[in-house]
Amino acid sequence: MNNTLDIHLKIGQKIKKIRLKRGMTQQDVSEITGIRLEYIDKIEHGKACRITLKHLEKITNSLNINLLKFLETV
Repeated sequence: MNNTLDIHLKIGQKIKKIRLKRGMTQQDVSEITGIRLEYIDKIEHGKACRITLKHLEKITNSLNINLLKFLETV
């Protein structure tokens, strides 16, 4: 697996882990962020090729996590 795919997968897995720990669904995150549910699913499964910082910030904010802190632990 190349580094780009690996980082996308790690980001997605971390988002999913935090989301589940918070008792939230993908639908909850979608509604809070305004990001399509299908895209949230792709991100969580490492299949979103171009995750923007803007989207990542919206998602981490919806999970009540600081973006920089999140990125430091990926």
